[in-house]
Amino acid sequence: KPDSHGRNCRFLQGPESETESINEIKTSVQNARLCAVRITNYRKSGESFSNLLVLRPVKDSNDVLRYCVGMHLELDGSLECEKSMRLLATLFDTMPSVIDLTDPAEREKKRNAAKFAASMPMGKSFKEGMGDIS
Repeated sequence: KPDSHGRNCRFLQGPESETESINEIKTSVQNARLCAVRITNYRKSGESFSNLLVLRPVKDSNDVLRYCVGMHLELDGSLECEKSMRLLATLFDTMPSVIDLTDPAEREKKRNAAKFAASMPMGKSFKEGMGDIS
């Protein structure tokens, strides 16, 4: 919704938001750890609802935290909710947790070296694998 875009989600918390869940969220962000918590949040109208919040840190290839991706899902017990939870799990399972910042030319060299290494016969030295090249 437009009035929540770009905002920290703390504005959804209220008097019955679970302290344990809030602390888990803070700790996971500070320590760049995956987090999945159930938390009571509040609508603009003041009505409470149960929310599943999942946070995933994304680091670069130098192990520096770059992003924390968060997704949430209202838990209402419906069949649609169960389908959404499965989709959410699939999204997080397929989302990369590392962004490779290596120069594209350097990545290509590494890929080619890995392909070459994979094509070498197992248990042979480099010279043996290449055969007689003289």
